[in-house]
Amino acid sequence: SAYGFVSSVSGKPAGTGQAIAIMVCGIDPTIRQDLHAFDVQSGLSDPTLSIWDLTADGDPIQTDVGNPNTISNAFETSLDVEWAHAAAPGATIYLVQTGPYVRDILDGMAWAADALPVSVVTTGFGYNGPESQALEQAYDHDFAQPANGQHVAFVAAAGDYGSGDTDYPSLSPEVLSVGGTTLTLGPNNSYGSEVVWNQLGQYGDPQFGATGGTVSLYEPIPSYQVGRVNGISATHRVAVDVSFDAGTGVSVYDSTDDPSAPWNAAVGTSIGAPMWAGIVATLDQALVAQGGLALTSDQLHADLYSLEGTTAFHDITQGNNGTYSAMPGYDIPTGLGTPNVANLVHDVAPAASSSAEPVSATPSSSAYVLAVAPTATSASADSPFTPGHHKGHDAFLS
Repeated sequence: SAYGFVSSVSGKPAGTGQAIAIMVCGIDPTIRQDLHAFDVQSGLSDPTLSIWDLTADGDPIQTDVGNPNTISNAFETSLDVEWAHAAAPGATIYLVQTGPYVRDILDGMAWAADALPVSVVTTGFGYNGPESQALEQAYDHDFAQPANGQHVAFVAAAGDYGSGDTDYPSLSPEVLSVGGTTLTLGPNNSYGSEVVWNQLGQYGDPQFGATGGTVSLYEPIPSYQVGRVNGISATHRVAVDVSFDAGTGVSVYDSTDDPSAPWNAAVGTSIGAPMWAGIVATLDQALVAQGGLALTSDQLHADLYSLEGTTAFHDITQGNNGTYSAMPGYDIPTGLGTPNVANLVHDVAPAASSSAEPVSATPSSSAYVLAVAPTATSASADSPFTPGHHKGHDAFLS
């Protein structure tokens, strides 16, 4: 309710008629039953869930449930699927499970936009540098021009390692880059205040715990950012674009690791990516309801940046992610700010009507906090995503 999520648009559940593709590394063997348990606890109906297993260039998909990497990735999968569904309960979900390498996720994103009837493609995965100009140019082209010509927008988490985090595909000008905040609620779960998410060192990894956000070395500034990024850069892409609460945590049901204690709480910018994917699906639904088309990434960015400083966003002015500080208007750690979804829907599709309802999930048992930051540590297309180690109920992903 703090972010004004809508439960319906033109009398139909938010996201109806739209489909979201969620890209993950590895297989989550319990995702269907976990999603159902989450939905029962949250009072949601199960969505249409279609699962696709891709093996790019012959790379194996992780299938060993006892493998710590697989367990960590399964938790990310549960987070992404459950909360994209919570944000847009009427949307169809396509879960695309790929191999463990950088190119697997990136190829999978391009494939989903070309091959699946989706309007949004999202991932919580990315690599955190150093930047590779050749790799970025190749995939920017794929994201900008889906082969089938359908309207698709891409969404990705900005990463959780502070101002040194140069996550791609989040840095792509064709991708909505989602940073992180810490939200304080007001009375009756109303919006209170927010600061940049920066809790470095509080999750067991001294480098983890602050939103990404930086200026790209290679990506040229896109037209939608020209004159709209507070003078931060006149020549290169600046990320992030928007943000979402990353520090408070959300409840996730994942029984792959420990079926006896499936409820855990996630923190990190991986929360914001599926939530913003659900928001975009809701915007698409509203546009279609008034006779329009779903948004492309360029149209999405242009619409959002045109609303800078309006009631469509909560402007974050306090905190930093290391090098970069929040300030009035656009800033690197939080972009345009966090959403007021009802106002966004009204501003982007004024002819569509919507109604609001809180989105929440309360675990039925005690939860443990898991830090979720699945990244690859190198820009090489052959580099594996390295989810790090798993220890008890605390999974730290590097």
